[in-house]
Amino acid sequence: MEDKILSILQQMQSDMSEMKGDIKSLKSDVELIKIQQNEHTQILKALQHSSETNSNDIEDLALKISKVYGKVSLVQNDLNMIEYVTANNMANIAMLKRKKNRI
Repeated sequence: MEDKILSILQQMQSDMSEMKGDIKSLKSDVELIKIQQNEHTQILKALQHSSETNSNDIEDLALKISKVYGKVSLVQNDLNMIEYVTANNMANIAMLKRKKNRI
């Protein structure tokens, strides 16, 4: 009976030694996971900052494009007016030439 108890205790001691090894391994793995998680956190923060910067740049570009569009519209209006005035001037010149030729 004592031999059986001794055998059981030895098996338990062996099992506990294995468990201690497993626990050490798990602790090591957890440390590595924490380090990796911190690295990922830093990467995510950098990406978030980059995204915010890109968003601001896009907003600035949109504003500049809007201003350019407004200026192009003004230039188009000016060109339309120049075309209209030029057409009137050409008509006036043609009328004056006709009058000159009649004289």
